[in-house]
Amino acid sequence: MKLKIDLGLGERDASEKIFLAPDMAEGYGLTVEEGCELGWFMFASLRYCIWGKTYTPPGDPDQPWKNTRGRGLIVHSSVDQEMVGKAVVNLDDFFMGCIH
Repeated sequence: MKLKIDLGLGERDASEKIFLAPDMAEGYGLTVEEGCELGWFMFASLRYCIWGKTYTPPGDPDQPWKNTRGRGLIVHSSVDQEMVGKAVVNLDDFFMGCIH
C-alpha cells in the first residue's frame, strides 16, 4: 500500500521497468526479459486484494469497475483532503475486466 501511495504522490515513477521471477511473469503472460511497468504491476496485482463494491458505468455494462473508498480503503487523517486524494488516487476505482 505504501508503494501505491508513493506512486499517487509522485514519489515513485509508475513507468519504472521491473523484472519478475519466472513463475510470476508467466502468471501475467509476460517473459522475464520483457518485464513490465511498476504502475501496471501494482494495478494488476492489487485490484483483487482490496475490498470494494463493483459497478458498471451507465450504458457500458461490459466494463466492470470496483470502488474501494470507504470500503476496503478507509482513510482517517489530519492531512489536507487534497493531499489524501492524491495519495489514494491509485487505490480506488480499479478496472475489474480482462487486461490481457
